[in-house]
Amino acid sequence: MPIRPDGKITLPLVGDVEASGRTPIELRDTIAKSLKEYITSPTVTVIVVEALASQVYVMGEVSHPGPLPMHGPTTILQALAMAGGFKEFANTKDVRVLRPTATGVQTLKFNYKDAINGDVKPFFLRSGDTVIVP
Repeated sequence: MPIRPDGKITLPLVGDVEASGRTPIELRDTIAKSLKEYITSPTVTVIVVEALASQVYVMGEVSHPGPLPMHGPTTILQALAMAGGFKEFANTKDVRVLRPTATGVQTLKFNYKDAINGDVKPFFLRSGDTVIVP
């Protein structure tokens, strides 16, 4: 069954299960654990039929705004580099990331100057994030 845009699948008995961001083995184990309430020894198989490339979107004061494919874990610094870096008048202290969640859109703040000084932990992006550089 396909994963819905909100990252979940719906199964009989179990209901909604978060699928995005999990490996097939993690999803299998989660489903099996949920089914144990109804079935003594559930056998669950998860097979990836099609994998769509994850992507993030970078817009605003960068050289090459637009969608960027993510090949594995990607930090915001890497995404900004793939977007060609900042334009001359970019506000690098007030970069924002819009992250879709089950309850709406979460806004996260990122200060580039703090990051290059090593004052913050790496900021990893998730598929569907939108990076806005004012």
